Amino acid sequence: MHFARLLVEMQRALILDARDRTEEAMHVIHDVLAVMRVSADVQATWSCLVIHAKVARRLGSTAAAEASVDEIIDGMRTHESVGDPGRWHSELVLELLEAGRVGASSEIVDRLSPSPWRDICNAVAERRFVEAADLLAETGEQPFQAEVRLLAARALVAEGRQVEAAEQLEKARAFWTSVAATAYLREADELFAAAS
Repeated sequence: MHFARLLVEMQRALILDARDRTEEAMHVIHDVLAVMRVSADVQATWSCLVIHAKVARRLGSTAAAEASVDEIIDGMRTHESVGDPGRWHSELVLELLEAGRVGASSEIVDRLSPSPWRDICNAVAERRFVEAADLLAETGEQPFQAEVRLLAARALVAEGRQVEAAEQLEKARAFWTSVAATAYLREADELFAAAS
């Protein structure tokens, strides 16, 4: 499979996941990873592993998510590099936080070269989700921004700040509605109902 096709397939997997077809998404991801692991592009493989970790976590496969994150961290140690700053780093930092590996997320941020993506990673690592989402908006990135806004809304609800949470949810919902991301819309609606 051609490299560009592999990247398109990973985006298709994310779309499938967002549209409640998560198991199908995981099959696509496994097929792509089988090819990517033997490719020469280590950083592209790491970015695919982040997607695998995210989708595995959404399926409740914590061990599979952890294994993908471990593979990335081990690869970074072997190559003595965290790669060029990019969106996938912020997603990796979030996966590390979800796994309770705060130290590892901070270590990655510290090793990134200065860039807007490093700033985003730092905000995610420090759970400053509204700031992270606003920084993502400045880059034009939308899918991950919407996810981070959902996290921001959860944190705001926990603090009793329903009005601010609703603002974050509305921004996330606007994107998810435009792309028919039913799985994420359901999460947002459940959170909104719980906060009301």
